[in-house]
Amino acid sequence: MLVSFIIPALNEERHLARCLGSILALERPAEVTGVEILVVDNQSKDRTSAIAQEFGAKVVTVPPGLVSRSRNAGVRASGGRLLAFLDADCEISSDWLTRCAGHVIQSEVLAAGTGMAAPAPTAPWVERCWYTIAYKRPVAESERVDWLMSFNLLVRREAFVQVGGFDESLVTCEDSDFGYKLAARGRLIRDHVARTVHHGESKNLSQFFRREAWRSRGNLPMAFRHGMMARELPSLLGPPAFVVALLAGLTMMALAFLWPTLAWTGVSLVVAALLLPATVLLGKRIYPTRPGMFFASWVLFSVYLFARFVGMFLPIGRVTDR
Repeated sequence: MLVSFIIPALNEERHLARCLGSILALERPAEVTGVEILVVDNQSKDRTSAIAQEFGAKVVTVPPGLVSRSRNAGVRASGGRLLAFLDADCEISSDWLTRCAGHVIQSEVLAAGTGMAAPAPTAPWVERCWYTIAYKRPVAESERVDWLMSFNLLVRREAFVQVGGFDESLVTCEDSDFGYKLAARGRLIRDHVARTVHHGESKNLSQFFRREAWRSRGNLPMAFRHGMMARELPSLLGPPAFVVALLAGLTMMALAFLWPTLAWTGVSLVVAALLLPATVLLGKRIYPTRPGMFFASWVLFSVYLFARFVGMFLPIGRVTDR
């Protein structure tokens, strides 16, 4: 069984060597007879293509554009029965293929991936707080999920073909759209033993805001495409509710100088908006036992909600970690 690793890349000389090195260091289960690596280069201006060739990878050159288009192009140039999608700024643990292939080889499992490794204690506070907020601490070695993030993903080729690959009309959220289509046909597994290090996480508030605003561009198009699902409502309705309540409350407080009766309504809306991030954090068991950490998480999640709202209406461009 050949496994094809497909890595979209645009100016990734900073991270690519670590990514490719982690693939070459993988343990191989008995069922895997070989591994091929395809770096889909979006006409990079740095040494991305040269580094890929140094590691023995096949370079597929495509025009710059959507990551879904790059992944689909990589599949067309590959020959593996199993397709492994990996972002160029990621490093996978040596047991990644053993664990993920172990799941996918089961007849009812179509795809598998892993969680994200925790950031180092010395990582910027934005990265550490967001990991605490966004990534659930595992209670079991693996779990069934509705979709898998495509920064590390192993999928059967026939399943990929059956769902039509990644939707090239989506700017973002193509991985969740792909996952929902797969989940309608079989099981998806997230493994919590193997881990993936993502070096491209946001390091400061500016990066975080721009990245989350960009990511939200595909939310509504994806939801309308497959039909609104109950599990998507919090991510779709939460950001507008937060921003509308906050802006309406602040406006009423300002107008209270002219119409005093608006003051308490404005204060109530502002308080309701500010309580939304805190309620979510408490629901995720991020308790205020460490006030500094809780306050930082509240600030970060508030920025997340605002960024997600902005991204629904403004064409924010893709952000790199440079």
